[in-house]
Amino acid sequence: MELNHHIFGKLTFNYGWTRDMTVTIFGEQYVLEMIIDADDDGKFEVNQERAYIFFKEHLDEIVKEANCAIVSYYNREISNIVSGYTNTDEKQYFLDKIGDKEQIYSLLKLKQIMFPLTFDENVEEFGFLCDCDWDKENGLAIKFTNGVLSEIGPQDILL
Repeated sequence: MELNHHIFGKLTFNYGWTRDMTVTIFGEQYVLEMIIDADDDGKFEVNQERAYIFFKEHLDEIVKEANCAIVSYYNREISNIVSGYTNTDEKQYFLDKIGDKEQIYSLLKLKQIMFPLTFDENVEEFGFLCDCDWDKENGLAIKFTNGVLSEIGPQDILL
């Protein structure tokens, strides 16, 4: 099922409305899946539309903020990251990346940009979903709420 939405553009329904989007982040250009969480009736929350408009209008600043925040997050969480590994070489692999943004970025693979349902028209949320080498099971999400980076953590903060 397809829909041509006046704000989101041409979308396809696949357990949410999707389309491809190109974003340059973490030093690479990605073609990723944009997902707008909604039923197959194509009715979106007004806050999802506002979040998308904000995202498009402020993409450069959002990317800069996400790039800086992910390095800070990694450096802050490194002790928790390595505590999950018993192999000394694996621990050292992640410790060697501290402070090197290019090396930290290399641990991430951006997969999706998500515009979830919030059920509150005063809350506009979106975020990036990534696979990450240090937590293959839970991945990583970078969540923005009302235009401000609000949380970095496992993907379920957005799903």
